[in-house]
Amino acid sequence: MPGRIAWGRALLRLWAVATLFWIVGTLWVVVPHYFTAPLTPSAIEIQRAVQNQLDCLGHDDAGSAVESPPPGKCAASPPGQDSRLDIAIQTASDGSLTLSLGDGERIEGVPRNVSAREVADQLHWQFAEDDLKTSYAPIGRDAAFVLAPPFAVLFPGLAAAWVLRRFLRHKQGNAGVGKYS
Repeated sequence: MPGRIAWGRALLRLWAVATLFWIVGTLWVVVPHYFTAPLTPSAIEIQRAVQNQLDCLGHDDAGSAVESPPPGKCAASPPGQDSRLDIAIQTASDGSLTLSLGDGERIEGVPRNVSAREVADQLHWQFAEDDLKTSYAPIGRDAAFVLAPPFAVLFPGLAAAWVLRRFLRHKQGNAGVGKYS
């Protein structure tokens, strides 16, 4: 019959189109987060901040004493600077250095003869790793947000169609059987 609608196919196609729109729409919202991750300060910027603090302590890269800088040189970081570049270095009682980072983390026991470049390379590596962890941490949640709703509709719909199909076949098979047929 030409006017008869195949409800099963029609609903499955409707689900497929709605799923496509859902996935594209949610990806449009979710994906930009992964491309706007915070930029890790460069190793050169970190090295400048570390060297500034080492200069304020009166030590050069080799750890020997140098002339103390003028008081204005050790001032706070300029406004708008990444807080991770707020690095303070103090001399510990055992002669090693203690680094206090802008995020509240402390690194103790840094040898006094370490160069600003070595410290900056280690900090840059640590900052980059932390940025990757925080940028991609919600990936599981986002994947569930994108994929769970379409399948939460599909599986109950397929189960209902299976039950109805069996029920209608059983009912049609019994239509001619009866007391008064």
